[in-house]
Amino acid sequence: MVSVDGLAVEFGGTTLFSDVSFVINEKDRIALMGKNGAGKSTLLKIIAGEEPYDNGKITLRNGVRVGYLEQEPEFAADITVLEACLQRSGKADIISRYEKALETGSRELQHLMEEMDRLDAWDYENRVKQGLSKLKINDFSQLVKELSGGQKKRVALAAVLIEEPELMILDDSYNSSLESVSADFRL
Repeated sequence: MVSVDGLAVEFGGTTLFSDVSFVINEKDRIALMGKNGAGKSTLLKIIAGEEPYDNGKITLRNGVRVGYLEQEPEFAADITVLEACLQRSGKADIISRYEKALETGSRELQHLMEEMDRLDAWDYENRVKQGLSKLKINDFSQLVKELSGGQKKRVALAAVLIEEPELMILDDSYNSSLESVSADFRL
């Protein structure tokens, strides 16, 4: 699924790591361990496509969907649990625009319907709610800022799992949340 060859990163004139090479095959489960500041999070962000690197090559299998969960998920200040999942998926905007077009009879409605088809967004809100419920988050209107750190991680986890990534990168311990998810999480 992923091939990393000769990866190198410098930060502030200091080499964080160099000549890193490895392969991740389908169904592999890999743990990355090391001292604080060794570059673990940086490496994971690079593989997820969220940070640049200085040298080397990363090759992802064509069309592989990557899900990435950071150590401390961040959400906008005053949004609900449901909005957090919708925003993280990138489908919130199209769903909102479609709903407004329905209300106003906009000429853009046909185009938005095609976008909803393309993004498979028709039942997305229901899928989000089902995913959150499986992770024991049931108050979809609760503000994210009212959640504990563990609950925020579960909201972020639900948002990624709903996208059905083929490669999931978890930066920190999500074991307790993952263990509570049944094997049939696919919606």
